[in-house]
Amino acid sequence: MRVMTWNIHSCIGCDFRRDTRRVANAVGLARPDIFAVQEVDIRPRWGDPVHLLDLLGEQAGVHRFETYTMSGPSREYGIALLSRWPLTLNRIVDLAYRSREPRRAIDATVATPDGPVRILATHLGLTRGERADQIARLIDALGPDDGPTIALGDFNDWLNPGPVGRAMADRFPSVVTGRTFPSRFPLFALDRIFLTRHFRATPLAVDIPWKASDHRAVVADVTRTD
Repeated sequence: MRVMTWNIHSCIGCDFRRDTRRVANAVGLARPDIFAVQEVDIRPRWGDPVHLLDLLGEQAGVHRFETYTMSGPSREYGIALLSRWPLTLNRIVDLAYRSREPRRAIDATVATPDGPVRILATHLGLTRGERADQIARLIDALGPDDGPTIALGDFNDWLNPGPVGRAMADRFPSVVTGRTFPSRFPLFALDRIFLTRHFRATPLAVDIPWKASDHRAVVADVTRTD
């Protein structure tokens, strides 16, 4: 299966142009089976002819679960998980920290052809203190379950491995990442795919136009080894 995570920056590219179709076409280049997307931004005033997640679903699968951390009549903003296979046991993990921007994680099970796989998709905060709190809560949300699990998203961990990576290492011995930010001249590996011992992953270089977002995507082919 092909797994992808991408912070799409509200579909506003490095040319300061918002282009939902450009983002969707870029996802189509990767052809993910499971896709975690951050900074999903829906605003009625933009007048999109097709809902952004419907557009992305044409490229990444119609099964989806989304959660908006900022929601109101003028804007819905958050994260989403899309899949070519059915999603079950969907729930939201609250990662809000003090007065910082609200954060959440999606905890879902994907019914893959090789069996169910638990997926945690998230976008962590910008400060070290909130990330430490959020990753502790995320790991706590995993509970004692040691089944096949993939955690992916924008972890905002500026070092590799940084505090987030070290905290995840016991449960997730494998990680796929690369320099993803800023997209034009990437220096920092903020975006990652963490995998439990049940998987082997091969990173993929997908020629996604760097102008499409301020982040580059992380894509990997993942196979079960158990």
